[in-house]
Amino acid sequence: KKINNTISSLSNERTFTVTTGQQLCLFTGPLYFIYKIISTINLAEALAKEYPDYKFVPVFWMVSEDHDVEEMNHCHVVGKKITWTTQQTGTTGTFSTEGMKEVIDELAAFIGKESNSNELIAIFEEAYLHHSTVTGATRHLLAKLFGKWGLVALDPSDSRLKGKFSEIIKDELENRTSQKIVTATNERLISLGYKPQVSPQEINVFYIGKSLPPTPSKGRGEGYRERIVPESSGFSTRNGTANFSNQQ
Repeated sequence: KKINNTISSLSNERTFTVTTGQQLCLFTGPLYFIYKIISTINLAEALAKEYPDYKFVPVFWMVSEDHDVEEMNHCHVVGKKITWTTQQTGTTGTFSTEGMKEVIDELAAFIGKESNSNELIAIFEEAYLHHSTVTGATRHLLAKLFGKWGLVALDPSDSRLKGKFSEIIKDELENRTSQKIVTATNERLISLGYKPQVSPQEINVFYIGKSLPPTPSKGRGEGYRERIVPESSGFSTRNGTANFSNQQ
Protein backbone atom coordinates (compact mmCIF):
# COMPACT_ATOMS: atom_id res chain seq x y z
CA LYS A 1 0.00 0.00 0.00
CA LYS A 2 2.81 2.42 0.87
CA ILE A 3 4.55 1.73 -2.46
CA ASN A 4 1.29 2.21 -4.41
CA ASN A 5 0.79 5.55 -2.71
CA THR A 6 4.31 6.74 -3.51
CA ILE A 7 4.00 5.62 -7.13
CA SER A 8 0.71 7.49 -7.46
CA SER A 9 2.35 10.64 -6.07
CA LEU A 10 4.90 10.68 -8.90
CA SER A 11 2.34 12.27 -11.22
CA ASN A 12 2.15 15.30 -8.92
CA GLU A 13 4.34 18.21 -10.01
CA ARG A 14 5.26 18.83 -6.37
CA THR A 15 6.84 15.38 -6.05
CA PHE A 16 10.56 14.82 -6.42
CA THR A 17 12.56 11.58 -6.50
CA VAL A 18 15.72 10.71 -4.61
CA THR A 19 17.38 8.00 -6.66
CA THR A 20 20.09 5.43 -6.14
CA GLY A 21 20.90 2.31 -8.12
CA GLN A 22 22.99 -0.81 -8.32
CA GLN A 23 23.33 -3.86 -10.53
CA LEU A 24 21.30 -6.85 -9.44
CA CYS A 25 23.19 -9.01 -6.96
CA LEU A 26 22.67 -12.41 -5.37
CA PHE A 27 20.79 -11.94 -2.06
CA THR A 28 21.52 -8.16 -2.34
CA GLY A 29 25.27 -8.88 -2.71
CA PRO A 30 27.73 -6.42 -1.11
CA LEU A 31 26.69 -4.44 1.96
CA TYR A 32 26.74 -1.12 0.11
CA PHE A 33 23.68 -2.35 -1.82
CA ILE A 34 21.78 -1.95 1.47
CA TYR A 35 23.65 1.19 2.57
CA LYS A 36 22.74 2.97 -0.67
CA ILE A 37 19.05 2.27 -0.16
CA ILE A 38 19.01 3.26 3.53
CA SER A 39 20.84 6.51 2.72
CA THR A 40 18.34 7.28 -0.05
CA ILE A 41 15.34 6.65 2.20
CA ASN A 42 16.87 8.77 4.98
CA LEU A 43 17.55 11.63 2.57
CA ALA A 44 14.01 11.52 1.21
CA GLU A 45 12.61 11.65 4.75
CA ALA A 46 14.94 14.53 5.73
CA LEU A 47 13.91 16.54 2.66
CA ALA A 48 10.24 15.91 3.39
CA LYS A 49 10.70 17.43 6.86
CA GLU A 50 12.62 20.40 5.53
CA TYR A 51 10.20 21.06 2.67
CA PRO A 52 6.76 19.97 3.95
CA ASP A 53 4.93 21.36 0.92
CA TYR A 54 6.64 18.79 -1.32
CA LYS A 55 6.81 15.01 -1.46
CA PHE A 56 10.05 13.07 -1.91
CA VAL A 57 10.03 9.49 -3.17
CA PRO A 58 13.01 7.12 -2.72
CA VAL A 59 13.72 5.23 -5.95
CA PHE A 60 16.03 2.29 -6.58
CA TRP A 61 17.15 2.00 -10.21
CA MET A 62 17.65 -1.71 -10.80
CA VAL A 63 20.55 -2.03 -13.22
CA SER A 64 18.82 -5.00 -14.81
CA GLU A 65 20.61 -4.57 -18.14
CA ASP A 66 24.10 -5.06 -16.75
CA HIS A 67 25.88 -8.08 -18.24
CA ASP A 68 28.69 -8.74 -15.76
CA VAL A 69 27.76 -12.17 -14.42
CA GLU A 70 30.86 -12.52 -12.24
CA GLU A 71 29.92 -9.41 -10.27
CA MET A 72 26.36 -10.48 -9.55
CA ASN A 73 26.43 -14.26 -9.08
CA HIS A 74 27.78 -14.40 -5.51
CA CYS A 75 27.70 -12.95 -2.03
CA HIS A 76 29.97 -13.16 1.02
CA VAL A 77 28.54 -14.25 4.37
CA VAL A 78 30.89 -14.15 7.37
CA GLY A 79 33.87 -15.03 5.20
CA LYS A 80 32.09 -17.69 3.14
CA LYS A 81 31.46 -17.09 -0.55
CA ILE A 82 28.09 -18.32 -1.80
CA THR A 83 28.03 -18.64 -5.61
CA TRP A 84 25.21 -19.23 -8.07
CA THR A 85 26.66 -21.07 -11.07
CA THR A 86 24.88 -20.30 -14.33
CA GLN A 87 25.82 -20.48 -18.00
CA GLN A 88 23.31 -17.84 -19.04
CA THR A 89 24.50 -14.80 -20.97
CA GLY A 90 23.13 -11.39 -21.81
CA THR A 91 21.51 -8.93 -19.43
CA THR A 92 21.46 -10.38 -15.93
CA GLY A 93 17.96 -9.18 -15.14
CA THR A 94 16.54 -11.59 -17.72
CA PHE A 95 18.34 -14.58 -16.23
CA SER A 96 16.09 -17.43 -15.18
CA THR A 97 16.13 -18.18 -11.45
CA GLU A 98 16.23 -21.90 -12.20
CA GLY A 99 18.71 -23.65 -9.92
CA MET A 100 18.44 -21.03 -7.20
CA LYS A 101 16.98 -23.47 -4.64
CA GLU A 102 20.32 -25.23 -4.25
CA VAL A 103 22.01 -21.89 -3.57
CA ILE A 104 19.42 -20.93 -0.96
CA ASP A 105 19.80 -24.35 0.68
CA GLU A 106 23.57 -23.82 0.87
CA LEU A 107 23.06 -20.44 2.53
CA ALA A 108 20.51 -21.88 4.97
CA ALA A 109 22.84 -24.70 5.98
CA PHE A 110 25.65 -22.22 6.64
CA ILE A 111 23.78 -19.63 8.71
CA GLY A 112 21.84 -22.21 10.73
CA LYS A 113 18.28 -22.28 12.03
CA GLU A 114 17.36 -19.36 14.25
CA SER A 115 14.38 -17.03 14.19
CA ASN A 116 16.15 -14.28 12.24
CA SER A 117 17.92 -16.59 9.81
CA ASN A 118 14.74 -18.58 9.18
CA GLU A 119 12.89 -15.37 8.39
CA LEU A 120 15.64 -14.28 6.01
CA ILE A 121 15.69 -17.62 4.18
CA ALA A 122 11.91 -17.49 3.85
CA ILE A 123 12.19 -14.06 2.22
CA PHE A 124 14.81 -15.31 -0.22
CA GLU A 125 12.71 -18.37 -1.09
CA GLU A 126 9.67 -16.21 -1.70
CA ALA A 127 11.69 -13.93 -3.97
CA TYR A 128 13.80 -16.37 -5.99
CA LEU A 129 11.63 -19.49 -6.06
CA HIS A 130 8.38 -17.75 -6.95
CA HIS A 131 9.67 -15.40 -9.65
CA SER A 132 11.04 -16.60 -12.97
CA THR A 133 13.68 -13.90 -13.53
CA VAL A 134 16.34 -12.18 -11.45
CA THR A 135 14.62 -8.83 -12.06
CA GLY A 136 11.34 -10.15 -10.70
CA ALA A 137 13.05 -11.70 -7.70
CA THR A 138 14.97 -8.52 -6.90
CA ARG A 139 11.88 -6.34 -7.21
CA HIS A 140 10.05 -8.60 -4.77
CA LEU A 141 13.01 -8.64 -2.40
CA LEU A 142 13.21 -4.83 -2.36
CA ALA A 143 9.48 -4.51 -1.74
CA LYS A 144 9.68 -7.00 1.11
CA LEU A 145 12.65 -5.34 2.79
CA PHE A 146 11.94 -1.66 2.13
CA GLY A 147 8.32 -1.43 0.98
CA LYS A 148 7.08 0.07 4.23
CA TRP A 149 9.29 3.09 3.57
CA GLY A 150 7.81 3.52 0.10
CA LEU A 151 10.90 2.54 -1.90
CA VAL A 152 10.04 2.31 -5.60
CA ALA A 153 12.04 -0.24 -7.65
CA LEU A 154 12.41 0.86 -11.25
CA ASP A 155 13.28 -1.57 -14.07
CA PRO A 156 14.99 0.30 -16.95
CA SER A 157 14.55 -2.67 -19.29
CA ASP A 158 10.77 -2.22 -19.34
CA SER A 159 9.72 -1.43 -22.92
CA ARG A 160 7.15 1.10 -21.70
CA LEU A 161 9.85 3.10 -19.97
CA LYS A 162 12.14 2.93 -22.99
CA GLY A 163 9.33 4.27 -25.14
CA LYS A 164 9.12 7.32 -22.91
CA PHE A 165 12.70 8.37 -23.62
CA SER A 166 13.13 7.15 -27.18
CA GLU A 167 13.75 10.72 -28.32
CA ILE A 168 16.56 11.05 -25.78
CA ILE A 169 18.17 7.89 -27.18
CA LYS A 170 17.84 9.29 -30.69
CA ASP A 171 19.45 12.54 -29.56
CA GLU A 172 22.30 10.60 -27.96
CA LEU A 173 22.98 8.72 -31.19
CA GLU A 174 22.81 11.79 -33.41
CA ASN A 175 24.34 14.50 -31.22
CA ARG A 176 26.56 12.70 -28.63
CA THR A 177 24.79 14.77 -25.96
CA SER A 178 25.86 12.94 -22.80
CA GLN A 179 29.53 12.97 -23.84
CA LYS A 180 29.40 16.76 -24.16
CA ILE A 181 27.63 17.27 -20.84
CA VAL A 182 29.79 14.84 -18.85
CA THR A 183 33.01 16.19 -20.38
CA ALA A 184 32.06 19.74 -19.39
CA THR A 185 31.17 18.59 -15.89
CA ASN A 186 34.46 16.70 -15.55
CA GLU A 187 36.39 19.81 -16.54
CA ARG A 188 34.57 21.78 -13.86
CA LEU A 189 35.31 19.10 -11.26
CA ILE A 190 38.99 19.16 -12.18
CA SER A 191 39.08 22.96 -11.85
CA LEU A 192 37.65 22.59 -8.34
CA GLY A 193 40.29 20.05 -7.37
CA TYR A 194 38.19 16.88 -7.66
CA LYS A 195 38.90 13.71 -9.59
CA PRO A 196 36.20 12.79 -12.16
CA GLN A 197 34.60 9.38 -11.63
CA VAL A 198 33.17 8.88 -15.12
CA SER A 199 34.83 8.79 -18.55
CA PRO A 200 32.13 9.17 -21.21
CA GLN A 201 32.20 7.29 -24.48
CA GLU A 202 31.33 8.94 -27.78
CA ILE A 203 27.96 7.19 -27.68
CA ASN A 204 26.64 5.99 -24.33
CA VAL A 205 23.95 3.60 -25.55
CA PHE A 206 24.02 -0.20 -25.68
CA TYR A 207 22.36 -2.68 -28.02
CA ILE A 208 20.83 -5.78 -26.48
CA GLY A 209 20.65 -8.86 -28.71
CA LYS A 210 18.68 -12.00 -27.98
CA SER A 211 21.40 -14.47 -28.94
CA LEU A 212 25.02 -14.52 -29.94
CA PRO A 213 25.36 -15.80 -33.51
CA PRO A 214 26.04 -18.44 -34.63
CA THR A 215 25.00 -20.11 -31.34
CA PRO A 216 21.20 -20.44 -31.24
CA SER A 217 19.34 -19.20 -28.21
CA LYS A 218 18.97 -21.83 -25.51
CA GLY A 219 16.30 -20.04 -23.55
CA ARG A 220 15.72 -17.04 -21.32
CA GLY A 221 18.80 -15.05 -20.49
CA GLU A 222 20.73 -16.09 -23.60
CA GLY A 223 22.01 -13.02 -25.41
CA TYR A 224 24.53 -10.21 -25.42
CA ARG A 225 24.91 -6.51 -24.70
CA GLU A 226 27.33 -4.38 -26.72
CA ARG A 227 27.98 -0.66 -26.80
CA ILE A 228 26.91 1.14 -29.98
CA VAL A 229 29.70 2.91 -31.87
CA PRO A 230 29.50 5.27 -34.86
CA GLU A 231 30.38 4.13 -38.38
CA SER A 232 30.67 6.07 -41.63
CA SER A 233 27.40 4.63 -42.90
CA GLY A 234 25.57 4.49 -39.56
CA PHE A 235 26.26 2.50 -36.42
CA SER A 236 27.45 -0.88 -35.26
CA THR A 237 27.99 -2.67 -31.99
CA ARG A 238 31.50 -2.55 -30.55
CA ASN A 239 32.33 -6.12 -31.59
CA GLY A 240 30.58 -5.83 -34.93
CA THR A 241 27.81 -8.27 -34.00
CA ALA A 242 25.11 -5.96 -35.36
CA ASN A 243 25.11 -3.09 -37.87
CA PHE A 244 22.56 -0.32 -38.48
CA SER A 245 22.08 2.39 -41.07
CA ASN A 246 21.16 5.94 -40.13
CA GLN A 247 17.61 5.22 -41.27
CA GLN A 248 17.22 2.27 -38.95
